[in-house]
Amino acid sequence: MCAQGTVEDLLGFKWLGGGHVGMFGKVRGYLASVTSKGQGKVTMNLVVWLIKSPTLPQMKEVLQSVEFREKVQ
Repeated sequence: MCAQGTVEDLLGFKWLGGGHVGMFGKVRGYLASVTSKGQGKVTMNLVVWLIKSPTLPQMKEVLQSVEFREKVQ
């Protein structure tokens, strides 16, 4: 359930009923894997394909903005 909440919150992708624009834009698709490293540590790896994805300079600007940081707190 943690993986589902992460995907819904960050990517705007809903498991049922479609999605909306997430933090990084509209998602075309994604691939996720959740693994356990032992000692109770869980890791989730995501590969995300965005529709009309931003350029690298645009992405850097967004990631460094106060608005983005407030969203991920």
